[in-house]
Amino acid sequence: MKDSNCLKKEGHESGYCLIEGIVVMLMDMQDRFVKKLRLKEAERIILISKQLTILGLCRQFNIPVIVSEIRKDLHGATIKILMDEAKKNTQFHLISKENNNGFSGTDLDPYLKSICGKKLFFMGINDYACIKHTAESSIKNGYEIMTSKDVISGPYYRVDDKIDQWFKSEGTCFGSIEEFMKFIQSLKT
Repeated sequence: MKDSNCLKKEGHESGYCLIEGIVVMLMDMQDRFVKKLRLKEAERIILISKQLTILGLCRQFNIPVIVSEIRKDLHGATIKILMDEAKKNTQFHLISKENNNGFSGTDLDPYLKSICGKKLFFMGINDYACIKHTAESSIKNGYEIMTSKDVISGPYYRVDDKIDQWFKSEGTCFGSIEEFMKFIQSLKT
C-alpha cells in the first residue's frame, strides 16, 4: 500500500515505502564481529541464510533495506553475500556508526523520514546491545519495532529471553521468518 503523505524523493526510485512503511535493518553482520561471537559454523550459516531470505523478500516487495555497520575499521565490512543481496534493493542505504545506537551520529532518522519509514524490522547480531539500543531509540523517535527470533542473535546463537520478551512488550517479535513473510503477504492483498 502506498502512503499518500509520501512524496517522490530525489534519488529514490519509488519515493515511498510500498508496504505500510516497513523498513528492514541489518545490523552489524560484519566479518570480524560475527567471528568474535560463539556461534558454531552451522548456526552462523542458518542465521545468514534466514537473513538472506528476508533480504530477497525486501527486493521482491520493494521494502527498503538499511545496512548498519559499527566501527568498520575494527570489525570489517558486512559479510559479502549479505551486502551483495542488500545492494540489489532499489532502496538500499548504508549507515556507519561509532557506537551501539544506530541513531547516534548517523543520518538514520532523516533517511527514514525521507522514505516514510514507520516500522523497523531488525536483523543482526548483538541483540542485547546494538539491536536493543537502536530499537529503544526507534521507539523514542516514534517508530514501531519488529524482529523475528531467527534473524537476530546474541553471543550464543539464541535470542536472550529478556530481549525476546522486551521486543514482545515494546513491539512485535515474530516466532519465525515464515510468520513475518506471511505478515508481509497479508499486507499485499
